[in-house]
Amino acid sequence: MPPATHPPSAYGREPSLRRRIVSFLISVLVNLLILWVLLRLAPAIQGVPGGKGRTMSFNISPDDAQSTEAHRARAAAKAASAAPPHPSVTAPTPIKPPPIPLPPQPLSPLIIISPQEFQRSDISKMPSQAQAQAAQPGTGSASSGSADGDSELASGSGPNGEPLYRAEWYREPTDAELRFYMPKRGVALGSWAEIACQTLPRFHVDNCVPLADSPPGSGLARAIQQAGWQFLVRPPRVGGKALVGSWVRIRISFTRQAKDEDAGG
Repeated sequence: MPPATHPPSAYGREPSLRRRIVSFLISVLVNLLILWVLLRLAPAIQGVPGGKGRTMSFNISPDDAQSTEAHRARAAAKAASAAPPHPSVTAPTPIKPPPIPLPPQPLSPLIIISPQEFQRSDISKMPSQAQAQAAQPGTGSASSGSADGDSELASGSGPNGEPLYRAEWYREPTDAELRFYMPKRGVALGSWAEIACQTLPRFHVDNCVPLADSPPGSGLARAIQQAGWQFLVRPPRVGGKALVGSWVRIRISFTRQAKDEDAGG
């Protein structure tokens, strides 16, 4: 039996030049086709070579706009909280000036009297000037002029040459008011003292100066001067007008014995 024959196999044979050129061209065409498809599918961008000058537009919904504004507001609030706080300026508190201390008022001398003397010094129970002079004509008193006319001028003058009038009591001093200032050795009967005082409103007197006393050197005028702050004297009258501030001469005569001690007025 003759041996079987096989057709010639192409395996192991080199392709011909023609086939290789055809395969290369097919590959190039396929790649060009793919590139062309990709270029057709890609969007055209303005300014990019090969594009057609089309512009791209975007639509933003109201919800997106609100979320953007909210994001900006949160960012601004965060920046404000991170910023250092501004120093607050407060108005200065006014300082009150310290109170001005008032000068101490001079104290009047303290007079200790008994209940009986206090009752005798009650003004409402005291007799009038006319009654007192009628009942005790020898009691020390001050000279007075006419109640309706002008006051009488006294002898002498005031400390600076002012006219000196005879004093008229508004209320005579009591034994209790004079006793505190009298000499400790006592006052003899018949003694007297004269002082000059300047009248003040409300029948008071001030700036009293001693003029004379008897017996001389007894110190009665100085004692009466110290007690003068208690005296109540009517101001002199000229032409029906009270001359407050003018000077008056006050005379105190000791013509009777005091009940408790040797002092009287």
